[in-house]
Amino acid sequence: MLFRSMHDDIGAGLTQISLMSETARVKSGVGASELLEIADTSRKLVKSLSDIVWSLGNEYKTLQELLAHLRDQIHDQLEHSGISYSISLPTEDFPHIITHEMSRNFLLISREMVNNVIRHSKASRFNVTGSLEGADLSMRFEDDGIGFDVGANSRGNGIRNIRLRIVRMNGTIDLVSR
Repeated sequence: MLFRSMHDDIGAGLTQISLMSETARVKSGVGASELLEIADTSRKLVKSLSDIVWSLGNEYKTLQELLAHLRDQIHDQLEHSGISYSISLPTEDFPHIITHEMSRNFLLISREMVNNVIRHSKASRFNVTGSLEGADLSMRFEDDGIGFDVGANSRGNGIRNIRLRIVRMNGTIDLVSR
């Protein structure tokens, strides 16, 4: 399949760049921050490519598959962040099947939410909770960070993209910050 070939070829190349950058940084000590950034960017691209391949691998995914993948993604993002976290997602058998577009949007929304906590919140604790209500999945991302002005115009596109993706999935979002 084309997607797996892309993953194997591009992913292997990015992994090699990441490892070479890390090795060069350790050996030289010169330009260490730039090499660390190259290695970090390469790792992030490998993860993004892996998620793309996963979400496009089949036309449809079950909710259980998506939530299992989401649990792994959140853990991978937070594992070395220094933030204490908990992930509580439904595990029961759920017959609804979702399209790859919905899977992809859901993963990107979740990744952006977690990235925002890591990069901006100064949180020490982060909780992700999901619940099923009939055919609806509700997600709650909650941290003990510094908060932000929900109504302010942001320089970035993160929250804007989250809102757009949720609208595309016929969902709703309620941002609360204290």
